[in-house]
Amino acid sequence: MAKHSFNFYRNNYVTYFANEETNYRGNGVGLIIKKNYARHIVNYNSFKGRIIYVNFIFSGNKKMRIINYYGKSGRVTLDNFNQEVKIYFDKIKELVRESKAQNAEIILLGDFNLHYEKYLDDKNNNRKMKKEHKLFEWIEDEQNFYDPFYIMFDNLSQHSLNTFYPFNTNQNSSRIDYIWVTENLFSEIQECKIVNTTTINTDHRMLVYSIWSEDLIGNIANIKWKEGFKEVYKYDKMDGEQWELFQNDLNKYISNSEILKFNFNDKNNINHIWDKIKKGLVQASKNCIPIEKIKLTKSRVNPMKISNAYKVMKFLINFRRSIKDSRKRNHVIRNWITYRKKLLEIGREKSDYCWNKIPKDDKSVKEIFEEIKNLYQIYLILYNHDLLQFKEEKIKLAIDQRCEDLLENQKRSTNQPKILSEYWAKFYFPQDEINDKIYKDLMVEPTNDELNEALNKLSNNKASGPTGISNEMLKHTSPEFKEIIRKLIILIFNNQEIPLEWKYANVYPIPKPKPWGCQLVNTRPITLLETARKLMQEHFGYRVKAKKKINLYENIEVEVKQNITSMAYMDDTNMLAGNKEELEKILKTADDFYTLNDINK
Repeated sequence: MAKHSFNFYRNNYVTYFANEETNYRGNGVGLIIKKNYARHIVNYNSFKGRIIYVNFIFSGNKKMRIINYYGKSGRVTLDNFNQEVKIYFDKIKELVRESKAQNAEIILLGDFNLHYEKYLDDKNNNRKMKKEHKLFEWIEDEQNFYDPFYIMFDNLSQHSLNTFYPFNTNQNSSRIDYIWVTENLFSEIQECKIVNTTTINTDHRMLVYSIWSEDLIGNIANIKWKEGFKEVYKYDKMDGEQWELFQNDLNKYISNSEILKFNFNDKNNINHIWDKIKKGLVQASKNCIPIEKIKLTKSRVNPMKISNAYKVMKFLINFRRSIKDSRKRNHVIRNWITYRKKLLEIGREKSDYCWNKIPKDDKSVKEIFEEIKNLYQIYLILYNHDLLQFKEEKIKLAIDQRCEDLLENQKRSTNQPKILSEYWAKFYFPQDEINDKIYKDLMVEPTNDELNEALNKLSNNKASGPTGISNEMLKHTSPEFKEIIRKLIILIFNNQEIPLEWKYANVYPIPKPKPWGCQLVNTRPITLLETARKLMQEHFGYRVKAKKKINLYENIEVEVKQNITSMAYMDDTNMLAGNKEELEKILKTADDFYTLNDINK
């Protein structure tokens, strides 16, 4: 693993590794767990360097065990099966049974070095099954584990599920890496995909399986974010009267502060003056502009919980557990009429089973289990269909919003090749001489009219810079406060120095639809500069006078000032969304679009 990747994992994750005591090559297993989840680990252990497992206990005594297994490669013979394979299979079975006895959820994963397709082929054709493949049968049929990748990608070719691509091109690719989960974990599926890794050199593809964790393990507190809220100014709730109160508050601040006592010709006061301006704007904004608190913590609640298929799947899971547990079975028997009515409703037009048998003995329980499994598979298909529709709707909404944004920003979409006529082409050739008079006003101090013109050009609903001062705050300042801003701009321009805070910017690396891997190239950086700095650039930039023809036929010209920015920057987050939360939703939808269409780059 690359050095920077290791440092990232070391600082933000807890690692657990195990090796064989006698041989360190060709074996070893590990788990890398985020610190806020690792806080809930009660113990961990390993077995002969090829099995490692950790046990979690979350709020409400909810338990979970993760088991990672690395199977030996090579051909399995009858002679070496007991010594090199069976002992690990027996340990896995022991760990699974132990977890289920404690009502713990289980994630069983690893490089098993076994071919599921060969097992499935033997099973479907009633052929004798290899000993090592019987583990698959035990996991899925006896323990009712689910393979999310096989289920979610059942409409794709088996080749799409391959995870092992040997460096030796003469060898065939195959599927030897797996993740199995218990019923509850499977019903909370959020994302399931197979991706190519870019940060490490490996002949394996990565299995990515994520779940909605709120119902299963509760709300995991993020160590860094103790306060999961941010404050957002609601400018849409401001009217003329409220903005007048805002201006009065600024004027009151000017009177009470010492800002007017500063020498506006001394460059040593640049930072002090800006600090006073910033404090006045922030103070007046908090006093006069409505503020809304928005929760920052990422939702872990499954949005598909409202679907009927999801509700039925959860009911079937709980019903199956109730009749399996002898203590809970009596409750089911006593209320069998109610349960039967519910089951008949679930199976309507999907099953002919009458649910006449009460789960009193092992035979009836086994029969009911089989019917539950059939119904679950039917509703799983319906759930996947609902999930696909949900994602498609998100994509459609994102596309519609994007089209609206593009329509509003057509003026910026000018990077298209154009064929110019001979008449216009001459204006784009280098000029033989330049009129020096066009620069004569560059050093002239800005007027109040120019400042107001620059303020009016600032767009609303734009993300603010590091200080949190927005364009709306600057645009609605009082005439007295604008005069102070104008004097600061003159002081900056005359001394060619800007406040220290204007040199900082917020950079948000938004992830692309690929593994992050601690590489900025895998993100889309958005840079947010200080709004007052952009005002100065808009105000001064390059003040060039030019003549503009307002009527080509009558050859009527007027003199205008052209404002050409001296820098390029990217801050138009409003082009994508009105706020950060919506922006994250849009980007997640875009990532889903890549996933649905199998776009890797």
